[in-house]
Amino acid sequence: MDAIQAQNKVYTEQDKPAKIKKEKKKKDVYTDSPVRKLGFLDEYGEALRPVLSTSKNPIVKNLPNFAYIPASLYIVADVYDKYKNGIDGKSEKPSVKAGVREAAYQGITSILAPVAIVKGVQAGTKKLAGKLPKPPKSVQKVLSGGFGAMKNNKYMGSFISKAGMPAKIMGAFISILAVSKLSKPVDFAVSKFFNHVVDPAIGLKKQERDS
Repeated sequence: MDAIQAQNKVYTEQDKPAKIKKEKKKKDVYTDSPVRKLGFLDEYGEALRPVLSTSKNPIVKNLPNFAYIPASLYIVADVYDKYKNGIDGKSEKPSVKAGVREAAYQGITSILAPVAIVKGVQAGTKKLAGKLPKPPKSVQKVLSGGFGAMKNNKYMGSFISKAGMPAKIMGAFISILAVSKLSKPVDFAVSKFFNHVVDPAIGLKKQERDS
């Protein structure tokens, strides 16, 4: 009985380091929390730009431009965080190399990839809309008139009276949906590439986001 207890104790002691390591694993707030969504606000703004640009209200019209502010602050904060934490990720010594690495990572995952998704969806939607048959004249009249009571609203009337607005709204909705659904797979794929190819090449420690 004592031998069994002793053996169990050995197993328990062996399991402790792994357990402690798992518990001490640091969560990256910039990639593993809802804060990550801030990196896509500019793309959401670009997705809505074709719709919002028809507004006569300067605030509404410039919302896509305003979206770049929080998105840019998010990227700068993440790059600074990785610079400050250094090569080992423990804040022992800041590293320009780690900061540049994160800037490249964010450039792909928060700028290039989302922009490609939004522009691709918008182009595809526009092409598809051009092949669709035009609605009956009665429907076109309703669209140009502003859906009854809404036509008297100077903002809503302007929105829905523009040519091609239904296609623009559809393109904006699909673009936002595509960015939301594809962001995690893109982050995962780019993280894999950086962790297994870029980081070893420039001498950086494997990032926790890959685990």
